Amino acid sequence: MATSFRENPFLSFVFLLLVASATAQANEAAINRAVSHEPGIQAASSVRLARVASAEAEPDVLALIRAAETASAAPAASRRPETAAGDAALHDAQAGSATAAGDVAELAPAGASGSLEANVGGHVEASIEEAIGKRSASTPVGPVAAKWKTVGRDQGFEPQWVTEELFEAQLLKVHGKVLDPKLGLFGPDSMMWKMSQYIVPGGVGAGRALLLQISHPWVTAGIDEHSITRKDPLKRARNTFSYILSMTFGSREQALAAARDVRTIHGRVQGHLRQRAGTFAEGSEYRASEIQAMLWVHATLWETLMLSYEQSVGKVSDDDKLRFYEETKLFAYLFGIPEEALPSNWWAFLEYCDNMRASGQLVATPASQQLAKYLFGWHGVLIWLPMQYAKLSTAANMEEPLRSSYGFTYGPVKEFIYESSTLASRVGHKVMPDFLLENPVYKEAHARVRGKRAWPFTRFQLWLAFGESSLVP
Repeated sequence: MATSFRENPFLSFVFLLLVASATAQANEAAINRAVSHEPGIQAASSVRLARVASAEAEPDVLALIRAAETASAAPAASRRPETAAGDAALHDAQAGSATAAGDVAELAPAGASGSLEANVGGHVEASIEEAIGKRSASTPVGPVAAKWKTVGRDQGFEPQWVTEELFEAQLLKVHGKVLDPKLGLFGPDSMMWKMSQYIVPGGVGAGRALLLQISHPWVTAGIDEHSITRKDPLKRARNTFSYILSMTFGSREQALAAARDVRTIHGRVQGHLRQRAGTFAEGSEYRASEIQAMLWVHATLWETLMLSYEQSVGKVSDDDKLRFYEETKLFAYLFGIPEEALPSNWWAFLEYCDNMRASGQLVATPASQQLAKYLFGWHGVLIWLPMQYAKLSTAANMEEPLRSSYGFTYGPVKEFIYESSTLASRVGHKVMPDFLLENPVYKEAHARVRGKRAWPFTRFQLWLAFGESSLVP
């Protein structure tokens, strides 16, 4: 019975509609599984970051490059927590933080005592709780989030670019954390794979994520002046999905190659704002490699995915939210975003998102309104119905005043329709076979892990969605 479902061509049509509804899904984002294997280092990292002065930032990057190059000389699968802890201690010593190095040396044995699985997707629950801990919503936000909260209204902050040295250092950091290259950055047991398993959450949430992204004037300028969105939105959606899914489900080499491709594309995206927008002055410089802007794009993806997943699939526990957020940090590293720029945990992350929405930095400019109008406009009869539902989902989950600024309305009738549809979706995800609802890239990745080739119907779905029958072989 399962085989006949897999070979049913009608399902490919359904999948095409769902993928088309995600044409607004933007840019990149995802993941740090390191705490599962090196919890002591993860705990010491927060101590280290608090102690290293900003004047030491550049030497710290150079030290990380040297330490990571030494660590990566050995096969990834043979690296042990003790070795990684030693590398981190060397990093700290070179950065001039002897105390932090002592913390790493002290904490490493605790991390090494746990039983480790052979992939980054494995979890050591006790170590996670010890290294991260559950924190309430009142936990202070991370350094960048707090900075946005206090400076975001006065245009006073200095742009922070991801330099080539920082980008390469972050990739080396990712490389060293992956113990089994075939499983990729996360693996089957990770929250990232779980949250990206089904088509619906990413598809219906894409509109909200995009509108929040283009509400940042620098992001709007980059898309409006350097993207093919206006000419071919479906092609842009394919390109975006290909990179994000390759990073999420691909092997380590595929993920790192995708990161380098995106870095090359981002290198061409730069300019100056043509007019004042929100807290950003006319003529202010923007680049796709600016850390604050990339952090906001990164944040919209994962906040929206969690929101959409809980609405359309089911609730996620607090423990799993903490694990998921730690994984998204590794995704941020793929774009060169340093750890000190990230909020400390899930609750701090949510506070950062709230602070950004209240900061005055996000605004619907004429350019972003035109982009929104075009993206949610008429693109053919085949995707008309999915796009209508994407508009409804976006209206339901956008906050005011941005929702009204983009011309969306959400009254009692629409609320009833949306709540009914999300209830139906949750029931459907419980009673329908998973393979009818799963992302085909997720299915191909599982086949790769088993040493198998994806089913013919899965390859057909991939061809319809991406123009090629295999994305993460």
